[in-house]
Amino acid sequence: MRDLPQRTEHRQELLRLKVIAADGGQPSVSQYLIRWLFLTIDIPSAWIIYAISVQAIPWWWIIFIFAGLICIIVTPYSQRIGDLVAGTILIDTRSHTSRRTPSSRKLEEDYHPRYPKVMQLSDKDINTLKGIINTVSRTRDYDLSIRIAERIRTKLDIPSDQDSLEFLQTLLKDYNYYSTR
Repeated sequence: MRDLPQRTEHRQELLRLKVIAADGGQPSVSQYLIRWLFLTIDIPSAWIIYAISVQAIPWWWIIFIFAGLICIIVTPYSQRIGDLVAGTILIDTRSHTSRRTPSSRKLEEDYHPRYPKVMQLSDKDINTLKGIINTVSRTRDYDLSIRIAERIRTKLDIPSDQDSLEFLQTLLKDYNYYSTR
């Protein structure tokens, strides 16, 4: 049972996805288990196979067959039912570089970093942070950025007067500054 989060993380690392708890922390074993148990509802193939084997299904079974897909479409973070019930969010950690992202922008010659403690974060943390910033920018859900920023401020003991999204973007800039020097 202890092996479940590690195997799940390894599989998601290959896909460049990361599961985080809704509060921005590491999901618990029970959250991983709940996500796994709800796969039967989230993946319609199981219901379709059952429907074919029975050969006569009521029309309202279509709701069960497509419930997971509908949930992914209508939720702001594209969460499946298992994520909603478990209180988790799936973050894309692939590098989506564009000219607008703070991490890929060339820093100005006179840039002065504000948070040297950012170097306590790992590359994996920074990639997760990029994914969270992209998610917040796409969904405009600033509650997530507030929760993540608060966790980082607490973890690194960083006082900041910046709003949460600006703080996270500054952290990326500072990390880029320190890692290229």
